[in-house]
Amino acid sequence: MTKKDYILKMLELIKDIFPPAQDLKVLVEGDVVSDGMIDTLVTMLKEVRESITVEAQKAKLDKSIEFMTQLKAAEASEHIKDEQKLKELEDMFKNI
Repeated sequence: MTKKDYILKMLELIKDIFPPAQDLKVLVEGDVVSDGMIDTLVTMLKEVRESITVEAQKAKLDKSIEFMTQLKAAEASEHIKDEQKLKELEDMFKNI
């Protein structure tokens, strides 16, 4: 699954407590998911969480926020690994 797929699934799961999720799904489907988009979604979820009084709904949003943060961190880690592999490849060709 791609980062976009994960975000779309998460939005589907919280649409009952976060009505804008349906509209956000349309935007995410038609756009490239960037770190900036993830940051914006996390900020929105945190703001919505503050206005919710039902603990189960807060927990659901907490899980969503945690998931988005982990998704961003995983991508950053993957980017570092890609950079390292590219450097190794360049070094191999320098030695030839």
